[in-house]
Amino acid sequence: MKKFKYALFYDFHTITTIPDVGRVFDAERFTDELLRCGVDFLTWHARCNQGNAYYNTSVGSKHPSLEMDMIGELSRCCKKKGITLSVYFNVSVNGATYNFTVESYLRGSDSDVYKAVEALKIGDKIDLEGFLYWYNGVNPHIVKVTPVAE
Repeated sequence: MKKFKYALFYDFHTITTIPDVGRVFDAERFTDELLRCGVDFLTWHARCNQGNAYYNTSVGSKHPSLEMDMIGELSRCCKKKGITLSVYFNVSVNGATYNFTVESYLRGSDSDVYKAVEALKIGDKIDLEGFLYWYNGVNPHIVKVTPVAE
């Protein structure tokens, strides 16, 4: 397992009425600053507890004022600069919210997880495999996505 020297957990939740989300965000500049600070592991949310996605999606809704694919840009820059990126997203069911993390080494377009998720259709049932760790609550990490045959 890769060891990290400095990690940053960047967390923000933005209601839909906030204008200009990401308007001045520059992923190149941001990741350069991370490197300058010695950060080699970054956690960032892909979908926040307000239900807003920070990436292009056809499922759910991207933050209405976000005009870029923030996760895509951030992922590209982190990969180029050797910063491990761990993204998480919130899922709400019947009023309960669950947080999931997809490890960065599983998000590349050539990974099995990426291919499995890309092939899913709305309403598909899936099995998720992963591991949990406990830090201020349960933190599931997804490492495998398998469609379930009906």
